Amino acid sequence: MIARILKRGAGVLAMLVFSLTPVATVSAATGTGAANLSMSGGGSYTTGSSFTVTVSASSSVDIYGVDASFSFDASKLRCNSVNGDGSAFANSYQGSCGNGVVTIGRGTQGTAVRGGKVASVNFTALATGTAAFKAVAATEIDDANVSNVCNSTCAAGATLGSVTLTAPVETGRGADPAPTTPAPTTKNTPTNNANNKTATNNSTATTDGEVAGDETKAAETAKTEDDKKKDDSKKSDDKKDDEKKTSSSAWFWPVALVAVIAGYVVARTMRSRAAAKAAADAEAAAAAKAASDKPKNKKNKK
Repeated sequence: MIARILKRGAGVLAMLVFSLTPVATVSAATGTGAANLSMSGGGSYTTGSSFTVTVSASSSVDIYGVDASFSFDASKLRCNSVNGDGSAFANSYQGSCGNGVVTIGRGTQGTAVRGGKVASVNFTALATGTAAFKAVAATEIDDANVSNVCNSTCAAGATLGSVTLTAPVETGRGADPAPTTPAPTTKNTPTNNANNKTATNNSTATTDGEVAGDETKAAETAKTEDDKKKDDSKKSDDKKDDEKKTSSSAWFWPVALVAVIAGYVVARTMRSRAAAKAAADAEAAAAAKAASDKPKNKKNKK
């Protein structure tokens, strides 16, 4: 592997310096269990969002390179990129992700480190659930002798971290309020005053902010509704009376006019009859007088 060749070259260079100039030796402690691999950035994320986890190494001995390979659930996560910005290991020879596996290869030559950031990996959440990141067999941390000094965190199947993936919360709607049970209310008790014959309502505030005097308000409201119905009934009766008066008035004048005309005709007829009778009587009287005067005239002629 190129990584191991690069790191091995660093180790050889260190040993060569040690053999030529003992004063400038490079300390390189070896042995398993001296280093570990860790991951930060786990937590809870909503589906559709992107997040970044950081892979780090720490060691009690000088280390020169990290080959970190870990798996993830490709049905829940999509790997977007591997980034070595700010890494404690300046040289990058591997950085890829795909098919559910992330592979990171970084090293340093000449100057050993005792840990720090290896690289960061960006993911996008695809589905809800829990997704774990687990080391694969290729994971190791090498010292100057290119010996793997990583402890059990590099063992195949070791869990480096995990994330919880949830569905997005519906926007524009808060949580439903918890149901509450209203406390019993104290009813109003009308107290009759024997002196002034008045009743006073004693209203007691209840724990849920309601006032016990609501029953009195309800009674007043019912009375108001009853009065309104009575008013509406009276208005309806008045309207009917007005309609009757209007109807009577509409018939009065035509009838009165007919009566006047009829009276006029009757009076005129009676006057005509009276005049005709008077004329007939006068004519009859004149005839009678003429008849009575004829014998007298005969006597005078003799």
